[in-house]
Amino acid sequence: MAKKKRDKREVGVMFVDIARFLDATRTWGDEDVAEFLQDFYMDMGDVLTEHGGRIIKYMGDALMAVFEPDHVDDAVRCAEALHESFGTFTRDRNLNLGLSIGLHLDEVILGGFGHSSCEIHDVLGKGVMLAGLICGEGTRISDRAYDRLTTKMDTTRSEMEASWLPGPVTVHTIPMAAQAGTKPVRRF
Repeated sequence: MAKKKRDKREVGVMFVDIARFLDATRTWGDEDVAEFLQDFYMDMGDVLTEHGGRIIKYMGDALMAVFEPDHVDDAVRCAEALHESFGTFTRDRNLNLGLSIGLHLDEVILGGFGHSSCEIHDVLGKGVMLAGLICGEGTRISDRAYDRLTTKMDTTRSEMEASWLPGPVTVHTIPMAAQAGTKPVRRF
């Protein structure tokens, strides 16, 4: 069996998840959910690629993307644009949904994984797990990603813990206006 090509390198890992999705769609048929998610994937994918992100995979009502490590500012601008686009997306459909985004910068393993009948390109590592952990309604970025921003902004700092982490992780929440689809407040 040939060894799969994999690289270990630093990237910005972003999780994007629809908040309150199950509550909003519990009465929908499978076709309606599938059509909505396809539209969501296309809308979010356009925004991500415009800002230098690369989608790695879709996971139901969520997706994972990566950014080059020296493009953390682009990733934060992308998060702002994702919220704005999603606000329009949900208003057009008369839905009360939010967007949860988590961004972490870390060394991960990128490459091919899985059985030959279902090989996928993926990103694995504790950095991916941490990006998923900090993903919460609005936009949250890890301290490591925040330190790489060239343009700092006001954030609310908090700490999160998980059994697999050696200690608490500092998370920066970018302030959002009360309604989905509005841009974070940037103060320079």
